Amino acid sequence: MIKTLKVTTPLKKYNIIIGNNIIASSGKYSKKYLKSDRVFIVTNKLLKSLYLKKIKNSFVKHGITVSEIIINDSESKKNLESVKILTSHLLKNKVDRNDTLIALGGGVIGDLVGFVASITLRGINFIQIPTTLLSQVDSSVGGKTGVNTPLGKNLIGSFYQPALVISDVGILKSLNKREVLSGYAEVIKYGIIMDKAFFNWLLKNDKHFLNQNANYLIEIVYKSCKNKAKIVNQDEKEKNIRALLNLGHTFGHAIEALNNYKKSIVHGEAVAIGIIMALNLSFLEGKISKEIIHKIPSVQIGQGGLLDVYKHSDGYIYFTYSHDFNDKTKIGRLSNYSSTAVARGKLQNNEIVDLETLLIAKPKLDTDKHWGARIVIKDDFLFVGFGERDKGMIAQNPQKHPGSIIRIKTDGTIPPDNPAYLGFEDWLPEIYQIGMRNPQGMAISPKNGEIYFSQHFPMGCLLYTSDAAD
Repeated sequence: MIKTLKVTTPLKKYNIIIGNNIIASSGKYSKKYLKSDRVFIVTNKLLKSLYLKKIKNSFVKHGITVSEIIINDSESKKNLESVKILTSHLLKNKVDRNDTLIALGGGVIGDLVGFVASITLRGINFIQIPTTLLSQVDSSVGGKTGVNTPLGKNLIGSFYQPALVISDVGILKSLNKREVLSGYAEVIKYGIIMDKAFFNWLLKNDKHFLNQNANYLIEIVYKSCKNKAKIVNQDEKEKNIRALLNLGHTFGHAIEALNNYKKSIVHGEAVAIGIIMALNLSFLEGKISKEIIHKIPSVQIGQGGLLDVYKHSDGYIYFTYSHDFNDKTKIGRLSNYSSTAVARGKLQNNEIVDLETLLIAKPKLDTDKHWGARIVIKDDFLFVGFGERDKGMIAQNPQKHPGSIIRIKTDGTIPPDNPAYLGFEDWLPEIYQIGMRNPQGMAISPKNGEIYFSQHFPMGCLLYTSDAAD
């Protein structure tokens, strides 16, 4: 399946060709968009070894001379020094205004090469062959080019539309999972800003994305580019609504800069974090409701996150997570208070339905450590071990959840034979055992049915058996 999307701006019209394993036909697709019989392909060492030979052969087959330029395409190299190197190479090789510059790579190469094309001889022909999901759905489309400076990302650049974009989703199979997921942040962005139906479609079909189904990826790239083209068609040079496309990028660029553009945080990850930060800021300014932010639970980071998942025979999936309250302080900022939450829901068409929170631990605390929160279900009784949240002796307080093991029924109700109902009047009714530091493992023995748990002591892990559990 091959799809073609027409992009129309006030200054230029061009096509985006999207398909699977089409890169070997780049020459055929590009030929009618060339103004001379010479092209310069800019790429990196890895992509040269993987694809450049195929691409060169496809151009030579159609009588086109190919010159290659191999560069270091790290984010830290997307700067004016690299612009100087590229323009010098082109001019030394007597580039003509009718020649074509081709960007074979991800967003860094696309941004850099596009900018060089816009300023060399005051503008030469330019084709994008994006090789990452992020560049296929975002940076290769719309004509924004640029380089970084010590003062910020993409602060020097131009608006310069390509003559053609060739997006081969087959290339994405060569990427690691992290790179593909990074691009998904930009995909989700389009759903958030303008296309609810697309957003819901993504939620229902995520398994096809993770399995890298070719037709599904083609549809993702097509719909993402179509949404971006709608905005670019109306506002090519970002004087109005095109600013919507920057959702998550203001915070994201700041995160990248503070991290010195190291690969410990890649662009798509920074954008994903930036989207969450932007949504929280909108909430603080009263522009969106808390319900919009909390369509999925707000999760505390640090040592937290999704803590444990337990699939039970009753059809429910039980899970624990580090719940971020997102409370406003008196000065209008979000607090850092969080707690451990126990929830359940049913998996239906790749969605969690009938979601309900069974318990949120008390009190909420200003720390992101020692969550514990492992789950065991025995005879329809739900056992959850809570870490003491790095608060030490709080584990000895039966009126507080940190440092305890709770025992409730799977529907959230409290069994009448818990300690609180047996004379321990100062205990919370759901608390079954106290004195835990950070229980990080819990399981039922297949031999005797007893519940075993391990906990993280200051000097290591000790193994316990809970005789009381039986």
